[in-house]
Amino acid sequence: TVVRAGFGRFFDHVGVSDGNFPGGTSPLQQQESVSNGNVDNPGGTSLTLFPLYAFSYDKKNPTPETFQWNVTVQRELGFNTVATIAYVGKRGVHLTEERNINQLAVGTCPQAVCPKLNGVAENEDYLVPYLGYSEILQNINLAESMFNSLQVQVSHRWSQGLSFNFAYTYSKSDDNANNYEGVLPNAWDNSYMWGPSSFDRRHLAQMTAVYALPFFKNGNKIGRAHV
Repeated sequence: TVVRAGFGRFFDHVGVSDGNFPGGTSPLQQQESVSNGNVDNPGGTSLTLFPLYAFSYDKKNPTPETFQWNVTVQRELGFNTVATIAYVGKRGVHLTEERNINQLAVGTCPQAVCPKLNGVAENEDYLVPYLGYSEILQNINLAESMFNSLQVQVSHRWSQGLSFNFAYTYSKSDDNANNYEGVLPNAWDNSYMWGPSSFDRRHLAQMTAVYALPFFKNGNKIGRAHV
């Protein structure tokens, strides 16, 4: 019987995203390109887009990291067969998600009806925190995740023309940001987003086997005879 255990802490430096390229030394970036533009209108559009749409990074973004641990017990059952049972866990913190920091304050336009001025409902673009902008999407590392699993494996080593491997995993994965492009419905609170991950699979089983047909057991002898 063999008992193994492990623990690790891992960091992930964010280098490139769909919204920004933070790989350079802030505030400088490696490159910016504009296609089909001109001096008066570098964006290349026929009309000026207003209010402006912008991307940003939280200036206090912590580095994403994960903690991983496992405990494994392995035992030989005889007949060239080994059984393994393991607990594997993983905790992710400071994971990337996006929020709109120009979101209307909660309750500003209840039921999508904005306050009225002189009997006319105001345009929400006049009520946002940063006037002159529509959405300001900000990458922020606030998401978390948790994974726990029980893993069982039975392996039969090659013997008398047969080998097989059976593996089963019972697991659960929870998080509050399934991917780095997920935009929070409420920019200032992600706690209510906690729940099963989109890729969560409670049960996963796999089996493989190799069997040498008796007809081919003497294949090498037949080949040598022809040579």
